[in-house]
Amino acid sequence: MPNVGSILKEVRESKEISLEKVAADTKISLLHLKAIEESDWKALPASPYVKGFLRIYATYLGLDPARIIEQYKREVKDEKTFLVLPAPNK
Repeated sequence: MPNVGSILKEVRESKEISLEKVAADTKISLLHLKAIEESDWKALPASPYVKGFLRIYATYLGLDPARIIEQYKREVKDEKTFLVLPAPNK
């Protein structure tokens, strides 16, 4: 299954819209848009901001923002690693 970033990038390119135009029209920074298209979630601010960016970007491209955000949640969930703490000394 394609990731969120590749979906958004593919749709944007199919509409022949530059990333700079998206940034100007949506007011989402170019750096954030690049990170989104690369699915580099760690380079982005907290999840609520990312969801807002995804909602704006998906709507701008004519996509269903709810589906994009759900896919994002699945991707982030799959990426999370759990910190294993050593057992306390007795």
